[in-house]
Amino acid sequence: MMIKAYRCIKKRERLLQIFFEQITHLYPQAMDVGFKIKDYIKQVHSIVIPNDELTDLAVHIHRLISYQQLK
Repeated sequence: MMIKAYRCIKKRERLLQIFFEQITHLYPQAMDVGFKIKDYIKQVHSIVIPNDELTDLAVHIHRLISYQQLK
């Protein structure tokens, strides 16, 4: 059972890494903003934002950028 759980965790980590790489490639402007936010939070609050959260943030930033360009 432990081996199966370990494999599931490793598979999830790999999928999150692939998603991070894809979003970095597809939305470079949003990722740049996301990295700036990540750095700011680390400096001001001493909290490290993991890459999977950064990826989610970049998707939302990209949506906001796209929405603003439609106006």
